[in-house]
Parts: sequence; C-alpha cells; structure tokens
Amino acid sequence: MKYKAVIADVDGTLIPPNAAPTTKASDRVVQAVLAAQEKGILFSLASARSLDWVQGLVGSLNIKAPLILDNGARIYDTMTQKYIFESFIEEESILNVLKVYLNFPTISI
Repeated sequence: MKYKAVIADVDGTLIPPNAAPTTKASDRVVQAVLAAQEKGILFSLASARSLDWVQGLVGSLNIKAPLILDNGARIYDTMTQKYIFESFIEEESILNVLKVYLNFPTISI
C-alpha cells in the first residue's frame, strides 16, 4: 500500500468556502473517501474550523481518525469523542498583544 493516510482540508476542498456547520460531503466525496477507507487508508480532516463546524462532514464521511481542528490548536479523537491535544495562547501573551494594538493610532477614512 502506497499511502497510509489522507488528511484533507475542508473549506474549498471538501465543501464550498463558508458552508454551514451542518454541511455534509457530496456523494462523490463520500464515495472517494469510502474507497480509500476500504483499502485501509485512514482519512481525516485538517481545518481552521472547530468541531461543531465539521460535524456534518465527520458523520457523512464516517471518519474514525483524529481530526486536526482550530488551525492546529486542537486534535480531536473521533473514536473516544475527546480532545487529545489542545494548545492555547497564554493570557499574558494575549494581554501583551492587546497593549501593543491599543497603542496604534486609529485611522479614520
């Protein structure tokens, strides 16, 4: 077997950009993913979206592999239905960025 896993982007790849959270994969995509899964290839998603925004895809594609979500800040295990990795920006870093931002002059148009 040449490939062991396929990780696909969501917006503009599997579904139209800005599609609703309940959007399911097209029949063509479902068949392609099923064919890969039948060959033993793991199929998963990598997306800037959060879990609630990919649930329609996960269900329609019967994904059993972990999902990369929130721009890589979280990894969700579809089998245990739990996050197995989370990486958040520390509050102090956020406050430092806000201080810099608030010191920029406002531009009026």
